[in-house]
Amino acid sequence: MLFLAIRKTHIASAEAVMMGYAVSTNQPLPIIITEAIGVWIGSQLPDIDQRQTRVNKKTGLETFVLTLWGHRTWSHSIWIPVFLFILARYSSNSPILNGISFYGYKVMGYFYFTLVLGYFLHELLDSFSVEGIRWLYH
Repeated sequence: MLFLAIRKTHIASAEAVMMGYAVSTNQPLPIIITEAIGVWIGSQLPDIDQRQTRVNKKTGLETFVLTLWGHRTWSHSIWIPVFLFILARYSSNSPILNGISFYGYKVMGYFYFTLVLGYFLHELLDSFSVEGIRWLYH
């Protein structure tokens, strides 16, 4: 049950940061919806290294490889969000990967960057916990 509470905290914190930014910059609703989905997914991704996560249970991913190094190791380092940011930057400039329109707005670039934001905010929150994280784990 503790894990569920922590997951909700990660999601709520990431959504609050994203919504604060979206509202303060007066973004249109299709973009806000896309960003909310991106940050929701991103804020849960770092815990993919645990067998009991929703992602691992729902998708049936083989978690043996993902959990081999333990929790808060490779998935909680700075290298994953840096890599995801580079992918988001490339993907948002790609006419194929950013070509999806939602009510006339090209939204996938927003999705990619808020996924990275959610991931990073999850790590930031975990860094303030008792266990902390190893930012430079390799």
